[in-house]
Amino acid sequence: MDITLDASVTGPGGARGVAESASLWEGIDRAAYRYTARVEAWYGAQYLGEVPVKTGSVAWSTSQQVQGKIQLTVPRLSRTAAGDLVDWLPVSPYAPLACNGQELRVYARVESSVASTASFEVPLGVFVITSYDPDGAEISVTGASLLQRVDEDRLLRPQSPVSTLGKEFRRLMHAPRGLVVSPSLVDRACPSDMAWQESRLDALYEIASAWPARLREQRDGTLHLLPPLPVSGITPKITLTDGENGTVISAKTSSARATIYNRIVARTSDSSDKAKGAFQAVVDQEHGPYSVKGPFGVKTKIVNSPLITNSETATNVAVEELRKNLFDAQKYPVTLPPDPTIWIDDPVQLTYSPYQGSTPATVLGYVTAVEYPLTHEGSQALEVSPYADPGLSGSRID
Repeated sequence: MDITLDASVTGPGGARGVAESASLWEGIDRAAYRYTARVEAWYGAQYLGEVPVKTGSVAWSTSQQVQGKIQLTVPRLSRTAAGDLVDWLPVSPYAPLACNGQELRVYARVESSVASTASFEVPLGVFVITSYDPDGAEISVTGASLLQRVDEDRLLRPQSPVSTLGKEFRRLMHAPRGLVVSPSLVDRACPSDMAWQESRLDALYEIASAWPARLREQRDGTLHLLPPLPVSGITPKITLTDGENGTVISAKTSSARATIYNRIVARTSDSSDKAKGAFQAVVDQEHGPYSVKGPFGVKTKIVNSPLITNSETATNVAVEELRKNLFDAQKYPVTLPPDPTIWIDDPVQLTYSPYQGSTPATVLGYVTAVEYPLTHEGSQALEVSPYADPGLSGSRID
């Protein structure tokens, strides 16, 4: 499985761009459509059948190392289209819902209620089953996206890098599905005098942070390494208005000081003699409520990595880390009718009234979490983090 340099990775969230997602809805009235989900069970390359779902959801979040999860309730007994009775309680290690490597592949389908030929289907994710729990006439099933397999497959001994960031990422990911690297990311050599410890997943995130790049699981099971999100000149993929077509945008945004930093220090963690007294890049937030010069005060986060080998890399890592902290400083919860084309890192515009009778406010942001229902009765949930030019100070090398 070679690294793929894929020029189609143009949108912030990955290969599917704004125009392509919008075209899927062509001919479908957003006020008159049917939403359904399909869950397939697989064991390796063997298809084990379509799983009936009573309730459930698929959730993705950029705040988790294993970015996706699924939970669903399955009826203990169901009938096939031919009328045969199926008992879904696993009675062998190879049963569809056993947690011995079985995977769930999930798809969402949207069909027009008016035009019978207007429809589309998109994947919602691939998940390895992590547990099942029978309770009377129902079975509760949970699963995690495929980085779970990387997290479970630990290195047996410390290993030193053997090549570039991209090739080292590919070697460590040790996963059956593909890796897509954005062509805008410039590969570079890893220092050979460092060593990875036992966690492959920690190593992958360290490589992404030091590139800097975004590590994203995609809903088809592939991994994407993408450039940092832009902070200006962004065209929203979709505009969501409170009260329109069932959309609810809560004014009760969430924030926590514990996760907000306005000074980032990026430095090498190489402790060899040649690195003693080495540089460090310091980047400060210069304006707004999180300015280092304002009432917020100074809150410092230090990023250490042996992959930071020069001043340019240190500055880039510090700038991106500060931007990520600012994106995560505030989150807007949104509830809306199911729209499976909305995905992690999509730019969106929110229009809502902060309180009853107030002038509507507009917020531009990126989707940082999304939850899709697995039944037509459910609603979709988003978490949107506002973006803005963070107004960085000129970095300095100490």
